[in-house]
Amino acid sequence: MNLSQVNTPIYNGASQKINFNADFQGDDATQGWTTYVMMTNVGTTNMTVEHTIPSGSVGNYIIPTVSPTMTPKTLTVNQNGTMTYNGSLQNVPLTIIGIEGTDEVTASTDQVKNAGSYSQAVTLGGAAANNYQVSSNVSITVDKFTLTVTQDGTLTYNGSLQDVPLSINKFGNDDVTASTVQVKDAGSYSEAVTLGGAAVNNYQVLGNVSITMTPYTLTLSQVSTPTYNGAAQQIDFNADFRGNDATQGWTTYVMMTNVGTTNMTVTHNIPGGSVGNYIIPKVSPTMIPYTLSLSQVNTPIYNGAAQRIDFNADFRGNDATQGWTTHVMMTNVGTTDMTVEHNIPSGSVGNYIIPTVSPTMTPKTLTVNQNGTMTYNGSLQNVPLTIIGIEGTDEVTASTDQVKNAGSYSQAVTLGGAAANNYQVSSNVSITVDKFTLTVNQSGTLTYNGALQDVPLSINKFGDDDVTASTAQVKNAGSYSQAVTCINSNSKRNIYI
Repeated sequence: MNLSQVNTPIYNGASQKINFNADFQGDDATQGWTTYVMMTNVGTTNMTVEHTIPSGSVGNYIIPTVSPTMTPKTLTVNQNGTMTYNGSLQNVPLTIIGIEGTDEVTASTDQVKNAGSYSQAVTLGGAAANNYQVSSNVSITVDKFTLTVTQDGTLTYNGSLQDVPLSINKFGNDDVTASTVQVKDAGSYSEAVTLGGAAVNNYQVLGNVSITMTPYTLTLSQVSTPTYNGAAQQIDFNADFRGNDATQGWTTYVMMTNVGTTNMTVTHNIPGGSVGNYIIPKVSPTMIPYTLSLSQVNTPIYNGAAQRIDFNADFRGNDATQGWTTHVMMTNVGTTDMTVEHNIPSGSVGNYIIPTVSPTMTPKTLTVNQNGTMTYNGSLQNVPLTIIGIEGTDEVTASTDQVKNAGSYSQAVTLGGAAANNYQVSSNVSITVDKFTLTVNQSGTLTYNGALQDVPLSINKFGDDDVTASTAQVKNAGSYSQAVTCINSNSKRNIYI
């Protein structure tokens, strides 16, 4: 049997009847018999044909299976929502209108990347995809990405027009740049942004960028360093003005009176239209304190106590009228590098260097005498001395060169002891060494021999002193009292007989 499809339904998700004309033979063609299938899905093949042929006649025919035609339903596919450029290929979100029931059908296009409008072929997928078709391409729009543009880092005034460094949140290595007009002066700006680069069409900027130009902080270097003189003095500074500003002859300075003044506001002649381009820092200039010259007023004599020594000081300017005083309290002669006491107010003392002083104090004059008597003893002797005039418990000693021979001396006195420097001796000390009195005796016996005889004598001289004793010769036996004569003038002066 040959079967020809009569009707072609459009897929609707339900089972639909598709009729076939059959070439019944002979009188069978007039019997009104029918052949058909109940078809649900497009593309169903080898379907068994249903019919109304009576059982007594059906055996006369072979009824083949059929693969009917069913028209896929045409779907409407649109872009679902908006797409914005993100630097990468993107899947296109699509909406599908016309799916029957719970049919599983998806729609997709080729991925897109750059901003713009596209007409893309649609590919259907899913378990029920064969039941549907799309009659035309889908229109797709990828919007430009809106850049966030900000100033990149800081801009500091330099006296010239400057490009504004900008940062943009572009994607990856996209060739897109952002720029504004150049700016010069310090301040805040709202500037339009111009985009450039090969990828510029994928980006947009919707507003101006805020720009801040920071004032330049001047570096000030002190030109001169005055010495304090009691008056306000101008201290100039070199300032590193930027660009052409450096040629304008602008000046910066302070008027400084006191040493150590800090955080001073700088005076300048920068015009009003330019001063806003600079931050002028406060300064703490250097001023050299004046070193006072101190002249001693009084010179006391040492008395064992602390004594005030005043000094005249050459105070500067109006300071000289303030009645300020300088002095030391000095006890010992020869004290050096003494710190000067003063009544200079704390607000002014820093203006001066007050040198240490080594004042003059007159040593007290002592009276030094020989203490007791001295008698020749054949040796060098220390001279016992008494000292008159020592203050309190001062430790002072006096000495002279040792003496030996009997006689009178005028000797220089040397002072010693912890307090010796506080004293002086104005003249030599008078010293007397008395002669030693010899004891002279007859040495042994003398016997009359009819002639004059020398008398042997013994004397108690010192050591090897060259001194001898003699008397007149005697002859006759008897007792004598004879005068003794000392011989050798060098020793004789030391001896009493």
